[in-house]
Amino acid sequence: MPDLPADPTVQAQLVTAVRHHRIAPLAHVGLRDLSPDVAARLRPDRDAAIAMHLRTSGVLDRLARLLPDVPWATFKGPVLSELAHPVPGLRAIATSTSSCRQTRFATSRAASRAPAGRWLTGPRP
Repeated sequence: MPDLPADPTVQAQLVTAVRHHRIAPLAHVGLRDLSPDVAARLRPDRDAAIAMHLRTSGVLDRLARLLPDVPWATFKGPVLSELAHPVPGLRAIATSTSSCRQTRFATSRAASRAPAGRWLTGPRP
């Protein structure tokens, strides 16, 4: 990684850019040794990414317990973060998508316990 200019304006622009592109948590890791002051400004982004990763993983665990009789798959979110990100768990998660066959869900025990309006069923718009 090239040296980061000491100019505070350039550093502020970098912080803005990495946040805009949702790579601030990863930039925090990359800048810890190179520019500890800039990395410190990005630490809240890293902490938020870790917290979101843990919360989303917890939701998937609850989903697995709610749907024991329905085969389902998750893509994006924490799965992508764990499998394809340079630093697992630090990908900024905006959404997580899980999918199962509508017919399997509709006939599952979980369908009768599902909160109204919390499940998208049928073709996506």
